Amino acid sequence: MVWSNLALAWAGDPPAALREVHRVLIPGGLLMFSSYGPDTLKELKAAFGAGSAARHVHSFIDMHDLGDMLVASGFAAPVMDMEVITLTYSEVPALLRDLKASGETCAAHDRQRSLMGRRAWERMLASYERERKEGRLPATIEVIYGHAWKGEPRTTVDGRRIIEVELDAKKIAPPCSTRTNEDMMTNRIVRGSGAALLALSGAAEATYQWNLPAPVTRVASEIYNLHLAMMWIILVIFVGVFGVMFYSIYAHRKSVGHKAENFTRTSPSRSSGPSSRS
Repeated sequence: MVWSNLALAWAGDPPAALREVHRVLIPGGLLMFSSYGPDTLKELKAAFGAGSAARHVHSFIDMHDLGDMLVASGFAAPVMDMEVITLTYSEVPALLRDLKASGETCAAHDRQRSLMGRRAWERMLASYERERKEGRLPATIEVIYGHAWKGEPRTTVDGRRIIEVELDAKKIAPPCSTRTNEDMMTNRIVRGSGAALLALSGAAEATYQWNLPAPVTRVASEIYNLHLAMMWIILVIFVGVFGVMFYSIYAHRKSVGHKAENFTRTSPSRSSGPSSRS
């Protein structure tokens, strides 16, 4: 892990600094940092701008630009946050003394390196006085917090690019056992026999009902119902016996792994003469 507290703001080339941090981290390493945002010391910057055209206050990078730099440097899943803190001072020199004591003076290359004139100084003080509220001068500090991870390498050692492809996992059915011709024939016989018996039972019932006259008395009605019940019992027994028989044949062939011969296979031709070897 790399921890940077208010140091990134003073880097002359922040993208280069982030690339170096990315280089020293191992895959899965974490960078946590804090920095200043562009609204830091905005009152002092405006006051110096009224007194002089030269640059006196350091410029800071926006939170969104820092996030883009992290992504460009190779970091993954950057998270950025921001907080505004307002300090108050009784006078401008007190603020400047705090900045000098903490080493947070202007580090820009194009800053003014000579002393500031008296009139420009007085204009700066007068401009800052217009920000006074309740007898105090505000000084805004925008603090940026961020962290990002070093992901897996995107290129190999020899420079080839690594492309990750995510494939949806598809459910693959377990391989079915090979069904032989005789097994398939047995199944067809069982299904055909069952369908034929059902059709036969329905036809028999219809014929039975059409050929017999309707019962007139109660005794005749009971005899009619008895005959009909016996017919159905016989048909059920018939279907059950044949079903069990055909299923036993099918299960036996499947358990012993019987396979029918493939009669469509053509056998290689053999010459009757003597074979020659090279």
